[in-house]
Amino acid sequence: MSIIVVSNTGVRDIRHDIGTSEKPDFRSFDFKGGENSDSVAISKAIGCNKGARAIGKKILEMLNKDEDVWKRIKVPILRPAIERVLREEEKIDAFYLFYTDQKDPNHKQNDTINIAKILELFFKREFKGQISSTRLEPIEKDPHKKDVAYRFFGQKLPEIAPLDKTKTLYVILSSGVPALNDGLSDQAVRMYKKSCRLYQVKEIPEDELRKGYESKRVEKAAVDPLIKDSLIGTVGSLIQRYDYAGALIAYDEYRGHTFWKKNISCILRYLTERKNFNFEEAEKALSKINASDSFTKNLCDKAKNFTFDEKFFDNFYLISIAQENGDYTELVWRVRAFYENALRYIVAKGLNYDPLLKLRRIDRKILRNKCTECYNSLIDDQKVKKEKGAWLVNSYLLKQICKYVSNLGSSFGNALQLLKEEAISSTIELANNMLHNFRGVSKNDIPEDLFSILENITKTLFEEIKENPYDEINEYLLNTLEKS
Repeated sequence: MSIIVVSNTGVRDIRHDIGTSEKPDFRSFDFKGGENSDSVAISKAIGCNKGARAIGKKILEMLNKDEDVWKRIKVPILRPAIERVLREEEKIDAFYLFYTDQKDPNHKQNDTINIAKILELFFKREFKGQISSTRLEPIEKDPHKKDVAYRFFGQKLPEIAPLDKTKTLYVILSSGVPALNDGLSDQAVRMYKKSCRLYQVKEIPEDELRKGYESKRVEKAAVDPLIKDSLIGTVGSLIQRYDYAGALIAYDEYRGHTFWKKNISCILRYLTERKNFNFEEAEKALSKINASDSFTKNLCDKAKNFTFDEKFFDNFYLISIAQENGDYTELVWRVRAFYENALRYIVAKGLNYDPLLKLRRIDRKILRNKCTECYNSLIDDQKVKKEKGAWLVNSYLLKQICKYVSNLGSSFGNALQLLKEEAISSTIELANNMLHNFRGVSKNDIPEDLFSILENITKTLFEEIKENPYDEINEYLLNTLEKS
């Protein structure tokens, strides 16, 4: 996998000293300012026509004759940018410089073709062994038109940096005209996403540049607001549908860009694991978060100890979410989990034995001590799965125990009666048929009164319905995205 760097070439990328050793005066090839421009000053000093093409050609001739001319050349933008990349990478496999070489004679004067040739020689000379290859790519028409630039880079980037062979594409956005940089950055972000890094060199005052100083600050460049807003809109829509896995994939595609926030990624991963009942992984997902506010601190604290009640309410609301989103196969499996865990809760509270809420097996001695009559009825029951002095906790065992504990409280009896409703049993049958017969599940298969029955069971067991815990987290994420 390759490390590729790309940059446009501009008239400010090279500065040539037209001053003295005591008072250096490094000028760019910029033609802004008319007769008072840097371009005119250099052309007079070295004896050539005005314009970047002519000045570059003259300096190439001078370099070919005298190596000492390099002492009078500075590369104040691209040099620090390349040094920044090399702080992150041991080596650059290819450095591509896009230059203008227009066919229209009215625009040829300030084309950057010869600037690019000087830069090619400079980087081969100064970064020998660190840049495997420096290559030049021409732009032959309309460099000032963003739509043209966008199409050009859309075709060119995959040619020079194949998506399946490029580890990281570094894009330097401080050289060349704005339209070219816009087209380059938009296509790079669109195609390479998290494999793309945008950089810009922080400008320093002109008087310092003329003295030969170079910028020391190279910063991450911002993604085009339209691309960022489009992504945030997509991620926000997925969050509102509680599709945290999809939101995480979409969001992390732009990992490393300025708007990407680690906290959002960590919370989305946490929610993905939490929805799948992987509570240990959910806690790990928050281990890298920057808990700088009360909300994230509370989120981290709660992740360390999910109670049975919180897990039950999670599943209850996830059934509702699956119904809203039309995820009916997920819905039927969550109803099955609701059913068995409601039985488990009734048994645990009826026996006054809360450890049952976490155990997959129950010691027969515990059951004998807690409910002897129930124990005696099950000791020879062949349907009960027995393992080394313990019984496996499943829906069959729980239903049998429930026969003996329901009389310990009217709420348990009421909940058990509701669990026998046709809406629940038919939904569980849908889950079984889907597993064994590949039978699909549609909206019409789901009983209309299913959720109201589940709600009544939950109220009977826990006395009240807690608020959907995901809604508060969604609000936090959406607000944070809006501010990023």
